[in-house]
Amino acid sequence: MVQGILKLFLVHHTYSPIILSQLIALLFHPDEYNSLRKDLEEFFQLYGETKEEAECLSKAFLAVINILFDANENSPFYKVSIKKVSLQLVEYSKQFENSKDFNLK
Repeated sequence: MVQGILKLFLVHHTYSPIILSQLIALLFHPDEYNSLRKDLEEFFQLYGETKEEAECLSKAFLAVINILFDANENSPFYKVSIKKVSLQLVEYSKQFENSKDFNLK
């Protein structure tokens, strides 16, 4: 099911920062048995090329930061490093900086 959602994002059939934030959260979920991590990593290496995708990604990123800040001791996200998540998402976006459509202004 998650792979189908990823495909919908890649072919521009869906635009939802809320769903995208859940996918980002799933990518960084500390569950060591997360079988979707590879698919999610590949997706985020491709997603964000257009202005619309970059905007969706930035909105989703802010939602994930809020999830991490609000995580209490019982949450699996409590030990997830906000710095690590931020740096990884910046790394994913770097590849699109020179794209003609990449401009968040």
